[in-house]
Amino acid sequence: MAPPRSLPELMEELVEEILLRLPPDDPACIVRVSLVCKPWHRLLSGRAFLRRYRAFHGAPPLVGFLRNRDPLDSCRFPSFIPTASIPSLAHPAAAAADWSIAWAWGTSQRLVVWYPTTGDWRELPRLAISDVMSSGAVLCAIDGCDHMDCNGGPFRVVLVASSTSGQITWACSYSSETNAWSTLASLLTTSKFCYVKLMDRGAVIGDQIYFPMYKKILKYDLGKHSLSVIIDMPDDFSNNVPILMGDGSLGLAGIRSSSLRLWSRKVNTEGVEQWVQYKSINLQSTVPGIDKPGGGAEVIGFAEGVNIILLRNGFGTFVVELKSERISYQQGLVDL
Repeated sequence: MAPPRSLPELMEELVEEILLRLPPDDPACIVRVSLVCKPWHRLLSGRAFLRRYRAFHGAPPLVGFLRNRDPLDSCRFPSFIPTASIPSLAHPAAAAADWSIAWAWGTSQRLVVWYPTTGDWRELPRLAISDVMSSGAVLCAIDGCDHMDCNGGPFRVVLVASSTSGQITWACSYSSETNAWSTLASLLTTSKFCYVKLMDRGAVIGDQIYFPMYKKILKYDLGKHSLSVIIDMPDDFSNNVPILMGDGSLGLAGIRSSSLRLWSRKVNTEGVEQWVQYKSINLQSTVPGIDKPGGGAEVIGFAEGVNIILLRNGFGTFVVELKSERISYQQGLVDL
């Protein structure tokens, strides 16, 4: 009896076309497929394939978000909160386990830039500033980059901090190519208690980075190395989150009267910038307790590219898809 014929191997080009169609909203599936054999792992992890995969599927889905730990506890790392099936992310090496990581900076603390998908980290030079009301952003430093495969490339870090009185705000930037910080840019505010919100994420629009303050927005111009404050806020928003709008303009998200309200910064016919309400989504029927005393929600994040807002209240965390206005509850994310 003749031995059975072995099946012919698929050509690498066909394998790539098949793997190109793996669902992007199920990263765990991609990881499992990469373990089938070394050639598939090499293909799936290659930059050429990753660029094709991103171009084929468009904007990546939201698979989770990072939540900062208690800012006063500098020995704890941010936790990754998944919104899809995804393997656990690797934290920095154990040798860095006692270092601050989430924008904590000062004379006795260290700042680390962390690549969550690989677990790699890089310690930045210390800054001799003791102010604790601080926030920051990590930016790609490649001009004209489409951000499809720039992980591990040159980057910039922008840090902003407020004095304990809230009357002075500083900013500085770091370059991974020179391994050095810039000089400090400072801004005197006209009122007390004008603080940068601790560890809140900013919105990056070109060379401008916008950070939330209490009833204000701080603007840092990277090219000019200068600071300014936007004080005219719509509808008396106190917990505002700056976001990037689909047309590339500055936006604002906040909760007001049990509704998620979105505003866009536009120039009117007289050449003056003003806030224009873009959308209002009623949350009463989908977010439990929002209309009860103490049950109000807050915006905790915005996912660029996929237009998703993250909300939280005492009942849990909620994902709001702005295009469809669909709101989903994230199981098990209460008391984050």
